[in-house]
Amino acid sequence: MKTKILAICMLFAAFLLSANAPSTGKITVFTIGDSTMANKDTTIGDPERGWAMMFQQFFNDNVVVENHARNGRSTKSFFDEGLWKTVLDQLTPGDYVFIQFGHNDQKNEDPRRYTDPDGSFRDFLTMYVNETRAKGAHPVLLTQVARRKFEGETPVNTLGDYVQAVRELARQLGVPLIDVEQQTRALLQRSGPEDSKEFYMWLNPGDSPKHPQGLQDDTHLNGLGATRVAEMVVNSMRRARLPLAEHVKPRIQDLNWASVAMRQPEAWYGSQEAKNIAENVLLYQRNIGGWPKNTPMHNTLSENEKKRVLADKTNINDVTIDNDALFLEMNFLARMYHQTRDETYKNAFLNGLNYLLEAQYPNGGWPQYYPLQPGYGGYFTRITFNDEAMINMMNILKKISERDELFTLVDDPALIQKCAEALQRGIDVTLQMQYRQNGTLTTWCAQHDEHTLLPTSARTYELPSLSGAEGAEVVMFLMEFDNPTPEMKQAINAAAAWYERVKVFGIRVESFVDENGSNDRRVVQDPSAPPIWGRFHDLETNQPFFTGRDGIKKNSLAEIERERRSGYNYYATTPRRMLELYAEWSEKHNR
Repeated sequence: MKTKILAICMLFAAFLLSANAPSTGKITVFTIGDSTMANKDTTIGDPERGWAMMFQQFFNDNVVVENHARNGRSTKSFFDEGLWKTVLDQLTPGDYVFIQFGHNDQKNEDPRRYTDPDGSFRDFLTMYVNETRAKGAHPVLLTQVARRKFEGETPVNTLGDYVQAVRELARQLGVPLIDVEQQTRALLQRSGPEDSKEFYMWLNPGDSPKHPQGLQDDTHLNGLGATRVAEMVVNSMRRARLPLAEHVKPRIQDLNWASVAMRQPEAWYGSQEAKNIAENVLLYQRNIGGWPKNTPMHNTLSENEKKRVLADKTNINDVTIDNDALFLEMNFLARMYHQTRDETYKNAFLNGLNYLLEAQYPNGGWPQYYPLQPGYGGYFTRITFNDEAMINMMNILKKISERDELFTLVDDPALIQKCAEALQRGIDVTLQMQYRQNGTLTTWCAQHDEHTLLPTSARTYELPSLSGAEGAEVVMFLMEFDNPTPEMKQAINAAAAWYERVKVFGIRVESFVDENGSNDRRVVQDPSAPPIWGRFHDLETNQPFFTGRDGIKKNSLAEIERERRSGYNYYATTPRRMLELYAEWSEKHNR
């Protein structure tokens, strides 16, 4: 009898221990929706895929995706068939529910599925949201995948009021919104009527055993389309700063192009992943040697996208040194060659170098765009320090001239000498452009006239001025030379003194969200704040000024329209770092 009681007690204790065992710590993401999201049978030669099938691969081991989406379901039929109850019964605090319906809610000929976008559609979505929250889980609303329908060259909304209903409901309920419809319609716009077929179930006869006669389906996605939509969802999670995004696996595509081009471990540039990206860099390089700007070279290209890029090889109108173009690509190719010794990368680098040398003005400066086209004007032709354009060009030439290990792929003595001479011309014109205020050297403007070398304007809100940011970059570049000339020393010392004189104390700039939910910036008083500088300082008074799209000088950031105030940096902190480096430089060179 005692043995029996002991056994029962042990079983009961085991039960209590299991009942109170700590959770695994894993987060479950439940996806509910229709066929654009649902799992498909991958064993029958059918290329159709729901985007949630691709979702798991983006997460680390802390997240499990359970795809409960079903073909043909609406908000109503998903509930009526008990599919929602299955999800609800499994929900635990901290889980997520991604909710995406609409395609089948439209079907007013089918009372089992139809919902009114201003009535029952919102009611069912609200119920899913509220019941998710009641379980301590997190709802996320998604608009629908756009259908591939065009009017001329423009994709149109075929989902009517169902799209806006989701957007409005997300705002009303305070639920995170991922606007898949807007993003997929933008993808259609970029791709055009023909090339956009590659994301949908457009099949030629013989392409698929399930569809031997072919298929023309503008609603459902293939593997490429499903992956693109899943990427959109993941990127939207990051932008919305959902805590779930912390569990997304790091991918090279999630970095910015500058990080990929220059900041990866040396050995990575010999990897297959790097070689795949290098194929894109080679593809984007125009025949003239340069590259377009603002192009994330490390993003995966579809076959149609590759065709479009290839067709642009002869384009000379978008080749620029603005926004780090040319500089990043050449640095990337130098690293690729250093690791692989593949002559393809060396030749592409040399093609870029020839472009750099050819684009230089005889006076030593560089235009923002080259070749100069008839009708080019404004800041396209200016010698620009903005975004370090000119400094970037001189940095490449400096590394080649000084035989930096990464840049020894330039091994022709005559070409090395040519680079050294081009660098010297660049330095000479930089020193000439330093602005004299009543006979005293100060700093530089963001851009200078290519003929007079005087400060000049760029866009309407970028007037001639003394630069709080770009000038500091010039000083830091000049301080990199081990044996500066007397002229360089004079320029550095004068600029550093100017930055000391025009420091602004007692304020800082903070970002905030206004009453309309829009991002904004404001200046606040803060006696403990470190010094700051204006982006634009008046050429005569040195006072910071502010200019919006109307091109009129203002005295404060608050007077600038919100769009510019929140989207453009009117204050600079770069001189802080420059002055720290200057203190070390001065101790060495001003004895």
